[in-house]
Amino acid sequence: MLSVPVRLGGGRAYRVEIGAGVLSRLGEVARARLPRGTHKVALISNRRVYGLYGGRALSSLSAADFEVVHWLMGEGERFKTLRTAERALGFLSEAGLERGDAVVALGGGVVGDLAGFAAAVYLRGVALVDTATLGTLPRRELTAGWCEALKQGAVGDLRLFERTRKFLAGTGAARAGGDARERELVGIIAAQCAFKARIVAGDEREDVGREDALSRRILNFGHTVGHALEALTDYRRFRHGEAVGYGMLAAAEISHRLGMLDASELESLCEAVALAGRLPEAADLDAETIRRAVRKDKKAVGGRVRWVLLERLGRARVVEEGEIPARVVHASIRAALGAGRTLPNVSRRDAK
Repeated sequence: MLSVPVRLGGGRAYRVEIGAGVLSRLGEVARARLPRGTHKVALISNRRVYGLYGGRALSSLSAADFEVVHWLMGEGERFKTLRTAERALGFLSEAGLERGDAVVALGGGVVGDLAGFAAAVYLRGVALVDTATLGTLPRRELTAGWCEALKQGAVGDLRLFERTRKFLAGTGAARAGGDARERELVGIIAAQCAFKARIVAGDEREDVGREDALSRRILNFGHTVGHALEALTDYRRFRHGEAVGYGMLAAAEISHRLGMLDASELESLCEAVALAGRLPEAADLDAETIRRAVRKDKKAVGGRVRWVLLERLGRARVVEEGEIPARVVHASIRAALGAGRTLPNVSRRDAK
């Protein structure tokens, strides 16, 4: 099991534990991390994940002498709402959790966001990662996750980008398969967490005045168009990471058309997204409608969108929307939506 420290300001810190089989040690690790007087644990999950891993998590927590209660929320981005948060807080209150008790999020994405928000409002939470649970994820969920992983390398760490790409291609350390591939997967996830920890520690609250290559804003690469795609399809067509995959392609196209990103690096990014998996059909969506929807992005500052573009793989640049001609945005979105249909056939470098 690998452990990634996350150090924040004011002496605050926590650790992310990563490994195969760590879920069976959930109670042991939680008992070691939580205050001695912690008695009750509220577990928040969704029906799909709980059906697969809820029994194992509850057994482990109970064996560590925690009293465990659980609550299941809806699955998907459309349940990331204040109404769901209100229901979660109601559950915590009805369960009688005290300030010294804890919340455990069993699941990723929306489950983690929602449970973390509820814990922050009501008390505090604990987070763990078990790579063995990836074995039961549907292919689309894995594609979504790998798109987000590629995003991180693309904006700030070329070595991480290449390591992730090689794993997806089955080359390098991932070629051996078996235990060696599992160890490489754990290592990549740990490296991904460490990268994000460095960014978050340096810009914990995403200072709106920062636009440098180490600001937390760079993590929004692909999200400008991604958020628009999700909203326009009522959060039903795309997994979040799939929408980000299209968003990365669009942002990279813009970068190339502005003369920032070399054609070979644009192709490398396209190849990497191809290796992550097939994206849902998007060519039927109107590029101009998406461009206009981008103006409503939740990351806008002062009513203006700030695009995260690429100077090169591993180096991001924040660019004001006024510096990008509307025709370039339109053409780039249209190119990205069409590319999604052929992405799985793009990867030529690894086929040689």
